[in-house]
Amino acid sequence: MKHCLMNNDENKTEDRKTIKVKTKTIVANWKMHHGPSETREFLGKFLPLLSERDLPRILLFPPAISLEVMSASIGKHTDIGLGIQNIYWELEGAFTGEHSATMAVSVGAEFALIGHSERRHLFGESNHQVKNKVSTSITAGLKPVVCVGETKIERVRGDTETIITQQLDSILSEISDQKSGSILFAYEPVWAIGTGMLPEPDEIEEAHSLIRMWMKEKIGEVFSSSIPILYGGSVNENNAKDLLKLSNVDGLLVGGASLDPMSFSKIIESASL
Repeated sequence: MKHCLMNNDENKTEDRKTIKVKTKTIVANWKMHHGPSETREFLGKFLPLLSERDLPRILLFPPAISLEVMSASIGKHTDIGLGIQNIYWELEGAFTGEHSATMAVSVGAEFALIGHSERRHLFGESNHQVKNKVSTSITAGLKPVVCVGETKIERVRGDTETIITQQLDSILSEISDQKSGSILFAYEPVWAIGTGMLPEPDEIEEAHSLIRMWMKEKIGEVFSSSIPILYGGSVNENNAKDLLKLSNVDGLLVGGASLDPMSFSKIIESASL
Protein backbone atom coordinates (compact mmCIF):
# COMPACT_ATOMS: atom_id res chain seq x y z
CA MET A 1 0.00 0.00 0.00
CA LYS A 2 1.39 3.38 -0.99
CA HIS A 3 1.14 6.49 1.09
CA CYS A 4 1.56 9.90 -0.50
CA LEU A 5 4.03 11.98 1.49
CA MET A 6 2.82 15.27 0.10
CA ASN A 7 -0.14 17.46 0.80
CA ASN A 8 -2.22 17.44 -2.35
CA ASP A 9 -2.92 21.15 -2.08
CA GLU A 10 -2.03 22.68 -5.45
CA ASN A 11 0.09 25.43 -3.94
CA LYS A 12 2.16 22.87 -2.02
CA THR A 13 2.68 20.85 -5.18
CA GLU A 14 3.75 23.94 -7.09
CA ASP A 15 6.22 24.91 -4.36
CA ARG A 16 7.82 21.47 -4.34
CA LYS A 17 9.45 21.86 -7.70
CA THR A 18 12.56 19.93 -8.69
CA ILE A 19 15.89 21.64 -8.03
CA LYS A 20 18.84 20.09 -9.84
CA VAL A 21 22.29 19.45 -8.38
CA LYS A 22 24.63 19.26 -11.34
CA THR A 23 27.23 16.70 -10.21
CA LYS A 24 26.11 13.26 -9.10
CA THR A 25 27.62 11.81 -5.93
CA ILE A 26 28.25 8.09 -5.45
CA VAL A 27 29.03 6.96 -1.91
CA ALA A 28 30.45 3.57 -0.90
CA ASN A 29 29.70 2.46 2.64
CA TRP A 30 31.78 -0.63 3.31
CA LYS A 31 30.34 -1.13 6.79
CA MET A 32 32.43 -3.77 8.65
CA HIS A 33 34.22 -5.11 5.57
CA HIS A 34 37.70 -4.71 4.03
CA GLY A 35 40.55 -4.29 6.48
CA PRO A 36 43.83 -2.59 5.42
CA SER A 37 45.12 -5.41 3.18
CA GLU A 38 41.71 -5.89 1.51
CA THR A 39 41.48 -2.13 1.02
CA ARG A 40 44.81 -2.10 -0.83
CA GLU A 41 43.66 -5.01 -2.96
CA PHE A 42 40.32 -3.35 -3.74
CA LEU A 43 41.90 -0.04 -4.77
CA GLY A 44 44.52 -1.81 -6.86
CA LYS A 45 41.69 -3.24 -8.96
CA PHE A 46 39.22 -0.36 -8.71
CA LEU A 47 41.27 2.73 -9.51
CA PRO A 48 42.40 1.50 -12.97
CA LEU A 49 38.73 0.93 -13.86
CA LEU A 50 37.89 4.62 -13.54
CA SER A 51 37.67 6.32 -16.91
CA GLU A 52 38.96 9.82 -17.52
CA ARG A 53 35.58 11.17 -18.65
CA ASP A 54 33.41 13.31 -16.36
CA LEU A 55 33.43 11.23 -13.22
CA PRO A 56 30.81 11.81 -10.55
CA ARG A 57 31.98 12.75 -7.09
CA ILE A 58 33.03 9.49 -5.40
CA LEU A 59 33.08 9.18 -1.62
CA LEU A 60 34.53 6.09 0.07
CA PHE A 61 33.70 5.13 3.65
CA PRO A 62 35.90 2.20 4.74
CA PRO A 63 36.09 0.87 8.30
CA ALA A 64 38.03 3.25 10.54
CA ILE A 65 40.94 0.82 10.74
CA SER A 66 41.43 1.19 6.96
CA LEU A 67 41.19 4.98 6.75
CA GLU A 68 44.92 5.68 6.72
CA VAL A 69 45.64 3.05 4.08
CA MET A 70 42.89 4.35 1.84
CA SER A 71 43.95 7.95 2.34
CA ALA A 72 47.48 7.13 1.17
CA SER A 73 46.18 5.19 -1.82
CA ILE A 74 43.74 7.79 -3.19
CA GLY A 75 45.87 10.85 -2.51
CA LYS A 76 46.26 11.84 -6.17
CA HIS A 77 42.66 11.14 -7.15
CA THR A 78 40.89 14.47 -6.72
CA ASP A 79 37.50 13.03 -7.69
CA ILE A 80 37.55 10.69 -4.68
CA GLY A 81 36.74 11.82 -1.16
CA LEU A 82 37.33 9.88 2.06
CA GLY A 83 34.90 9.53 4.93
CA ILE A 84 34.52 7.88 8.32
CA GLN A 85 31.46 5.73 9.03
CA ASN A 86 30.87 6.92 12.58
CA ILE A 87 32.17 9.51 15.04
CA TYR A 88 31.59 10.28 18.69
CA TRP A 89 30.20 13.65 19.74
CA GLU A 90 33.23 14.47 21.91
CA LEU A 91 36.52 15.24 20.19
CA GLU A 92 38.58 13.27 22.69
CA GLY A 93 38.35 11.64 26.12
CA ALA A 94 37.73 8.39 27.98
CA PHE A 95 35.35 6.86 25.41
CA THR A 96 36.71 3.38 24.73
CA GLY A 97 36.02 2.11 21.24
CA GLU A 98 34.70 5.40 19.85
CA HIS A 99 36.16 7.39 16.94
CA SER A 100 37.31 10.99 17.18
CA ALA A 101 36.35 13.37 14.38
CA THR A 102 39.62 15.28 14.70
CA MET A 103 41.61 12.05 14.48
CA ALA A 104 39.67 11.12 11.34
CA VAL A 105 40.59 14.48 9.81
CA SER A 106 44.24 13.90 10.72
CA VAL A 107 44.38 10.81 8.49
CA GLY A 108 42.66 12.46 5.55
CA ALA A 109 38.91 12.07 6.12
CA GLU A 110 36.73 14.86 4.75
CA PHE A 111 33.26 13.42 5.44
CA ALA A 112 31.37 11.70 8.26
CA LEU A 113 28.43 9.35 7.78
CA ILE A 114 25.88 10.24 10.45
CA GLY A 115 22.50 8.79 11.36
CA HIS A 116 22.79 5.67 9.22
CA SER A 117 19.84 3.38 9.85
CA GLU A 118 22.09 0.72 11.34
CA ARG A 119 23.38 3.23 13.87
CA ARG A 120 19.84 4.38 14.68
CA HIS A 121 18.20 0.97 14.86
CA LEU A 122 20.95 -1.48 15.84
CA PHE A 123 22.79 0.82 18.24
CA GLY A 124 19.86 2.92 19.41
CA GLU A 125 21.11 6.34 18.33
CA SER A 126 18.52 9.01 18.99
CA ASN A 127 17.81 12.15 16.98
CA HIS A 128 19.54 14.09 19.78
CA GLN A 129 22.70 12.01 19.44
CA VAL A 130 22.63 12.47 15.67
CA LYS A 131 22.35 16.22 16.24
CA ASN A 132 25.42 16.15 18.51
CA LYS A 133 27.40 14.18 15.96
CA VAL A 134 26.49 16.63 13.19
CA SER A 135 27.65 19.48 15.40
CA THR A 136 30.93 17.75 16.23
CA SER A 137 31.66 16.82 12.62
CA ILE A 138 31.23 20.43 11.50
CA THR A 139 33.39 21.67 14.38
CA ALA A 140 36.15 19.24 13.41
CA GLY A 141 35.98 20.17 9.73
CA LEU A 142 34.16 17.08 8.47
CA LYS A 143 31.23 17.40 6.09
CA PRO A 144 28.31 15.34 7.45
CA VAL A 145 26.40 12.93 5.24
CA VAL A 146 23.16 12.74 7.21
CA CYS A 147 20.90 9.72 6.69
CA VAL A 148 17.15 9.82 7.24
CA GLY A 149 14.40 7.31 6.56
CA GLU A 150 11.48 5.31 7.86
CA THR A 151 10.93 1.70 8.88
CA LYS A 152 8.41 -0.52 7.10
CA ILE A 153 5.94 -0.20 9.99
CA GLU A 154 6.22 3.60 9.89
CA ARG A 155 5.59 3.63 6.14
CA VAL A 156 2.56 1.32 6.39
CA ARG A 157 1.15 3.56 9.14
CA GLY A 158 1.55 6.54 6.81
CA ASP A 159 4.14 8.17 9.10
CA THR A 160 6.98 8.55 6.60
CA GLU A 161 6.71 12.32 6.30
CA THR A 162 6.45 12.76 10.07
CA ILE A 163 9.50 10.57 10.77
CA ILE A 164 11.70 12.22 8.14
CA THR A 165 10.66 15.70 9.25
CA GLN A 166 11.45 14.88 12.88
CA GLN A 167 14.87 13.58 11.92
CA LEU A 168 15.57 16.72 9.89
CA ASP A 169 14.20 19.13 12.49
CA SER A 170 16.54 17.67 15.10
CA ILE A 171 19.63 18.93 13.22
CA LEU A 172 18.26 22.26 11.98
CA SER A 173 20.11 24.37 14.55
CA GLU A 174 23.41 22.73 13.59
CA ILE A 175 23.20 23.29 9.84
CA SER A 176 21.23 26.51 9.47
CA ASP A 177 24.35 28.67 9.17
CA GLN A 178 26.40 26.32 6.99
CA LYS A 179 27.62 27.24 3.52
CA SER A 180 26.78 25.50 0.25
CA GLY A 181 28.44 22.14 -0.21
CA SER A 182 29.05 21.58 3.49
CA ILE A 183 26.49 18.82 4.03
CA LEU A 184 24.80 15.99 2.15
CA PHE A 185 21.60 14.09 2.86
CA ALA A 186 20.76 10.47 2.12
CA TYR A 187 17.26 9.03 2.10
CA GLU A 188 17.42 5.37 3.07
CA PRO A 189 14.16 3.55 3.76
CA VAL A 190 15.20 1.16 6.51
CA TRP A 191 13.17 -1.71 5.05
CA ALA A 192 15.02 -1.54 1.73
CA ILE A 193 18.57 -1.80 3.08
CA GLY A 194 20.18 -5.13 2.26
CA THR A 195 16.84 -6.70 1.35
CA GLY A 196 16.88 -6.36 -2.43
CA MET A 197 13.61 -4.42 -2.17
CA LEU A 198 13.22 -0.97 -3.68
CA PRO A 199 10.50 1.61 -3.08
CA GLU A 200 8.43 2.58 -6.08
CA PRO A 201 10.04 5.42 -8.10
CA ASP A 202 7.30 7.86 -7.07
CA GLU A 203 7.89 6.99 -3.41
CA ILE A 204 11.60 7.82 -3.76
CA GLU A 205 10.78 11.05 -5.59
CA GLU A 206 8.29 12.07 -2.90
CA ALA A 207 10.73 11.45 -0.06
CA HIS A 208 13.52 13.37 -1.81
CA SER A 209 11.16 16.22 -2.65
CA LEU A 210 10.11 16.36 0.99
CA ILE A 211 13.76 16.74 2.08
CA ARG A 212 14.40 19.40 -0.58
CA MET A 213 11.36 21.40 0.44
CA TRP A 214 12.28 21.13 4.11
CA MET A 215 15.67 22.66 3.30
CA LYS A 216 14.11 25.36 1.16
CA GLU A 217 11.60 26.33 3.83
CA LYS A 218 13.92 26.08 6.85
CA ILE A 219 17.27 27.18 5.46
CA GLY A 220 16.62 28.99 2.19
CA GLU A 221 16.49 28.17 -1.49
CA VAL A 222 20.05 29.24 -2.36
CA PHE A 223 21.63 26.96 0.22
CA SER A 224 19.24 24.07 -0.31
CA SER A 225 19.64 24.04 -4.09
CA SER A 226 23.29 23.03 -3.79
CA ILE A 227 22.86 20.18 -1.28
CA PRO A 228 22.84 16.69 -2.81
CA ILE A 229 20.15 14.24 -1.72
CA LEU A 230 21.26 10.66 -2.23
CA TYR A 231 19.21 7.48 -2.33
CA GLY A 232 20.38 4.42 -0.37
CA GLY A 233 18.85 0.97 -0.03
CA SER A 234 19.60 -2.14 -2.11
CA VAL A 235 21.44 -0.14 -4.78
CA ASN A 236 23.32 -2.30 -7.29
CA GLU A 237 24.76 -2.16 -10.80
CA ASN A 238 21.44 -3.28 -12.30
CA ASN A 239 19.24 -0.55 -10.82
CA ALA A 240 21.70 2.33 -10.42
CA LYS A 241 21.06 3.85 -13.84
CA ASP A 242 17.28 3.94 -13.37
CA LEU A 243 17.60 5.38 -9.87
CA LEU A 244 19.87 8.16 -11.14
CA LYS A 245 17.28 9.08 -13.79
CA LEU A 246 14.83 10.13 -11.07
CA SER A 247 14.53 13.91 -11.03
CA ASN A 248 15.16 14.40 -7.32
CA VAL A 249 17.95 11.83 -6.91
CA ASP A 250 21.38 13.51 -6.86
CA GLY A 251 23.40 10.38 -6.19
CA LEU A 252 23.52 7.01 -4.48
CA LEU A 253 24.58 5.56 -1.15
CA VAL A 254 25.82 2.06 -1.96
CA GLY A 255 26.35 -0.73 0.57
CA GLY A 256 27.11 -4.33 -0.40
CA ALA A 257 27.50 -3.58 -4.12
CA SER A 258 30.40 -1.24 -3.34
CA LEU A 259 32.55 -4.07 -1.94
CA ASP A 260 33.34 -5.47 -5.38
CA PRO A 261 35.55 -3.21 -7.53
CA MET A 262 33.95 -4.21 -10.83
CA SER A 263 30.39 -3.87 -9.56
CA PHE A 264 31.07 -0.50 -7.97
CA SER A 265 32.84 0.80 -11.08
CA LYS A 266 29.74 -0.07 -13.13
CA ILE A 267 27.57 1.94 -10.72
CA ILE A 268 29.95 4.88 -11.13
CA GLU A 269 29.77 4.46 -14.89
CA SER A 270 25.98 4.79 -14.66
CA ALA A 271 26.49 8.22 -13.08
CA SER A 272 29.06 9.23 -15.69
CA LEU A 273 26.85 8.71 -18.76
